[in-house]
Amino acid sequence: MRKAKRKLRILIGSLTKDDFRAIPTITKSFIKNKFLSEKYEFIPHYAKRKYGKTHLAKFNLINLWYLIKHFVSWSVKIIIYRPDIAHYPITSYWNLEKSLLFLKIAGVFGAKKVGHLHGGAFVDFWSNIRELRKKINLNELNRLDVLIVASNYWKKMLQERCNIKTRIEILYNPINKSFETKALKFNDHNSDIILFMGEIDIVKGVLDIIESANVVLNSMECRFFLAGMIQKRGDLNKCKSLIKNYNLKNKVYITGKITEEEKMNLFRKASIFLFPSYFENFPLVAIEAATAGLAIITTPVGALPEFFEHNKSAIYVEPGNTKQIREAVIDLLGNPEKRKRLGKAARRVFEEKLSRNMIMKQLDNVYIEVLKNVRDTPQIHLK
Repeated sequence: MRKAKRKLRILIGSLTKDDFRAIPTITKSFIKNKFLSEKYEFIPHYAKRKYGKTHLAKFNLINLWYLIKHFVSWSVKIIIYRPDIAHYPITSYWNLEKSLLFLKIAGVFGAKKVGHLHGGAFVDFWSNIRELRKKINLNELNRLDVLIVASNYWKKMLQERCNIKTRIEILYNPINKSFETKALKFNDHNSDIILFMGEIDIVKGVLDIIESANVVLNSMECRFFLAGMIQKRGDLNKCKSLIKNYNLKNKVYITGKITEEEKMNLFRKASIFLFPSYFENFPLVAIEAATAGLAIITTPVGALPEFFEHNKSAIYVEPGNTKQIREAVIDLLGNPEKRKRLGKAARRVFEEKLSRNMIMKQLDNVYIEVLKNVRDTPQIHLK
């Protein structure tokens, strides 16, 4: 009896079992998608760690230990499963070398190398590293079979400012399916809650939010919620100090890490989504806010201007401009019709340009192109 042909294998990382950060969320969306799983066998790589979660981007002994541990587990999976493709996230700082090392070892064993770039500060990081380090990493980047980015903006930036010559494909960021299903039903955002969701980090604009809140609260009754992971304890302390100095304890809340259910409740109850970040790629939280139908105030960073238009589907403010932030917040708090209009327009952007089926088909096309010279790949079409 003839043996059935196995599915194409994709070794994909990096995942954690209890983490709701952007990269694991995006990766889980690929693995759990029915369309893709019918065609590919995903081999997930879990990067488990108990210590040092607040300094993931730094080179230190804890991260070095986890690098060795994760590299061994990654390599074992390559040897056991012999994947057709290795799909791994690429980020900045010392994680750049780590990511490229993982992809390089996969290539040694015959896997096609798919790098997936995340992190809005990558180009600035790249511009400031030493030439020798840049040369070594550029050589590895150009040896990838494909580099995935989140938008045309990032493709152009990497080609022009980083001199990356390898094939670059665009893949928009998918959000969690369960979140999408529930958030599309959210309506009537008429509370007094202004929501920030993301890392509690100065470059995300959290201090600007608190500075703006101090003025807004002099004329408007509202509450500010800053929810997300705490990567830098120093940034958290600065936020708490500012809240204390302005006596905003019962008006500005820092929740820290939250559960998926708590996250859903905040998006459902909020009136405005405020995200004045200084650097971004294509922030997942902004897509989630659009799905939830929230009026969005954000900075025109990364890929956001490709999708959201100022005063039509979002309000743009300059990074660090607290005057613009507070004026935008006050305007929307006092204008429920405008909030409703912006929220509906943002949701239309999601439905028309960022749907799950379209994104998964994009990734399928990337895999097909990468594997063209390996063997024939069966075609499965979305219904």
